[in-house]
This record gives sequence, structure tokens and C-alpha cells, in this order.
Amino acid sequence: MTGTNDGAPVVAVDVGGTKIRSALVCGRDQVGEAGWRATPREGGAPVLQAVRAEVEALVASSAVRPRGVGLACAGTVDRDRGVVVAAGSTLADWSGTRLRRALEPGLGLPVVVDNDCNAFASGVAADDGGSLLAVMVGTGLGAGLVIDGELHRGRRFTAGEIAHMAAGESVGPWCGCGLPGHLEGIASGSGIDRYHAHLTGQGAVGVGVVAQRYRHGDPTAAQVVTAAGAALGGALAGLAVALDLDRVVVGGGVIDAVPEVGEIVANRFDHALPPTLQRDVRLEVSPDSATAVLRGIARQVADTTARRPGPEGHAR
Repeated sequence: MTGTNDGAPVVAVDVGGTKIRSALVCGRDQVGEAGWRATPREGGAPVLQAVRAEVEALVASSAVRPRGVGLACAGTVDRDRGVVVAAGSTLADWSGTRLRRALEPGLGLPVVVDNDCNAFASGVAADDGGSLLAVMVGTGLGAGLVIDGELHRGRRFTAGEIAHMAAGESVGPWCGCGLPGHLEGIASGSGIDRYHAHLTGQGAVGVGVVAQRYRHGDPTAAQVVTAAGAALGGALAGLAVALDLDRVVVGGGVIDAVPEVGEIVANRFDHALPPTLQRDVRLEVSPDSATAVLRGIARQVADTTARRPGPEGHAR
């Protein structure tokens, strides 16, 4: 995985459930000042229109014509076709959206689309041929998987979907797929909020409030935060062994908002690893996963356009 070449920048866009973030990425991973707009709550066509407006504004602001556009978004993504195959409840009416077909002709630029966790993995991967799992803890839970230096998506584009792993503790059908007992049901933002609501009987209060209560010594909040970090850390340790990983990188909105979760994850990970691996496999907490996502999808555009130029520089 290489960074963008000197010269023409890449337009990088991260389509999230609440925000659409974007920036020009120049040279070797130089992410410019990121702008953002709220993601339309209606989903579907309004989100696509907002993405188009964000891209067009960045193209117009660039001193030179960009070499391409990279879109990172939640959901199961067929990167070859630029289609969102399936999406959870984060973005309404998003499944089946043909992003490349909708944007590429009007822009006249190659468009690369991938899952946001895959983009995160591309953004934190090193050019050392190593293997890593890049985990994003947000409203939901997901990961991108790099094996021997190559991003691995799988035949069904679900490689790295750790949300549906069995968890030791989970209450209710809170995974995005609607089934109980999954890791997302306890170790994601939505899982933390709902587990806390279940224990208190007070209804959902938001991850931020749970974090504040945790810091003030509230025992219920402590139980929830500790359970989330321990469940995720233990699961990641098992994956590190099974996949023979060199690194595990954890980031996302929940880690940014509740750093204590990251600390618990790292502690549980270290203690769950077999002693023979504790010096060789490391877990890192990403300080700025949002920028890493933009950097990663820009890397993908640069690599794709350099490897597979089509007519007028389009990647296919």
C-alpha cells in the first residue's frame, strides 16, 4: 500500500451516519483541512446529493484537477462495482446505492468506493508486508483486515466484520443485524448505550453521558464500560492469534469520546494473549481515526489509478 504521488490531489470523502467529512489529500498522505456537513437524516438520495455537492466543492477548490475521488462509507461495499451491497440502520435507504455510477460520469473522474473500516486499514497500514486488523468502534463495530500487506475483503466483502462474533456478555438483540449475543451488542456505541439503559431502566442517555458517569465513579457505568472494553479486548486477542497478526489498531468515535474504553481494551488484549506472543503482537489506539480513513481511501485511489488506468485515466 503506497501513498499518493506528488502532483494532482485526491478528493477523499468519509460518509458517516451523522457527518460527511472530506478533504483534499496531496503528496505522501498530506491530508488537507477537513470540512464537514451533516449527513441528511432521510438517507438515500439526499445523502448522495450531499456527497456530490461536497465532492464538487473540493474539485472546484483544487488548484489542479484531482486525479480521482475516494468514498469511504459504512456498510458492505462491492468495491469492484462501487455499490453499497448492504447497510445497517446507520444510513437509511442506503443499501443498493450505486455510488460510482451516480457520480463518475458527471465528475469525469475515477471514483473508488470502499467500506470505511477498509479505508481505515489502508490508512494505518505500513509498507512492511505485515498483517493487521484495524478496528473502528463507533455507533456500530467493524474492522478492516490486511494480510501480508494486502487488504483482504473476502468473496462476500465481509472480511473483518467482527460485529457478529459471539460475545461473553450481551443483553438483548442490539447488534445491527438484529440478533442477540454479538460483540456489537456490548462493545459498540449503540451497545454501550443500550446495555446501560437496560441496567438502569432509565432509557438511552448516550455514550457521552455514560462516560461522564463512569468518570464520576458510577458503578453501573463502570460495569458497562468495563464489559465493553473487556469483551472487545478478549475477542481481538483471539483474532490476533488465529490470523497471526502483527498489529491491531483500534479507533473510532467511541474511542475518541471514551478513551477509557481503549485503555481497557489494550489491557485485556495484553493479558489474553499467550505469553509467547506478548512481545511480538501489539495493540495501538489510533489518535485520529477520522483522518486515517481519509488518508486510506486516498491511498486506494492513488494505487488504483496508477495500476489500472483506463480511458481518460479512469480506473476499472
